Amino acid sequence: MILIFPEHCKCVAVFDSDKRDLSWVYFLTRYVIFLENSAMGVYEIETEGTGFFRDVSSLKKIASANETVILDDEFDLTDRTTLIEMADDICDSKINTVIFRGVDKHITFVHKPDLLEVTTIEVFDIIPPENPWLWYNIERLEKIGVLGELQLRFTPNILDLRQFEDPDAFVIFPCKVSNLNGYFLDSIKSIDDKKEVKLVGCDISKKTFETIFPQQNPQRYEFVNICPLHQIFKRPFIVRCCQREKSGVVTINGVKGVSVHSGATPLEIIDGIKLLASELK
Repeated sequence: MILIFPEHCKCVAVFDSDKRDLSWVYFLTRYVIFLENSAMGVYEIETEGTGFFRDVSSLKKIASANETVILDDEFDLTDRTTLIEMADDICDSKINTVIFRGVDKHITFVHKPDLLEVTTIEVFDIIPPENPWLWYNIERLEKIGVLGELQLRFTPNILDLRQFEDPDAFVIFPCKVSNLNGYFLDSIKSIDDKKEVKLVGCDISKKTFETIFPQQNPQRYEFVNICPLHQIFKRPFIVRCCQREKSGVVTINGVKGVSVHSGATPLEIIDGIKLLASELK
């Protein structure tokens, strides 16, 4: 199976009738769709020559009328992920091509859809507080189609810090905004050494803790490292980290991902995802 999905709708010429002279086409044309008459179907063409219009040197049918479905609804033709997934749901042993009409009235198609052409990105984030900032923004960006042209889908991996709450231990979390049951680095005054001391945080949390309490020997407390860059990933990923200098493409255990700053804006998140997408090509 070889997916054919034109890079852009401007590469697709559409004709209602097969009576149109196809000896020449617009120079960007790579595919032709006939919507009516005996030649109805999808064709791949090759051209030769130079200039605004090119001579057609070959015309190859890749899908006949019986192998093609034309959808009546209108879609965002730049959302390649959604169109591939929709075509995959429609195609079967008889149908191999789905023609989509755009909201701007242009037309494209997906031939022999292959979900392996859509890469799944793992989104690692932490709660509380909720909503998890990175996942919240990626969900919003997906819904409006900003990320669809990259042929990516996203799946959440949310670490819930409530699992580390322990009334029998002296548990320290990074920040009181989480409203967890425990103590917080940004407000703690002293440590109860009579209880087991547990620090839940990242490398910066550890440095902060040992700076505030230099007398606290590292052997006398448990450190739970929740730094996103210390997690184990089995697929491409995106994380947010409080150390801005670590932003960019990273590789963990041989798996490529991208790190954005913990307070990254939606535009910065988009830039990070685009950077990762280019690395994965």
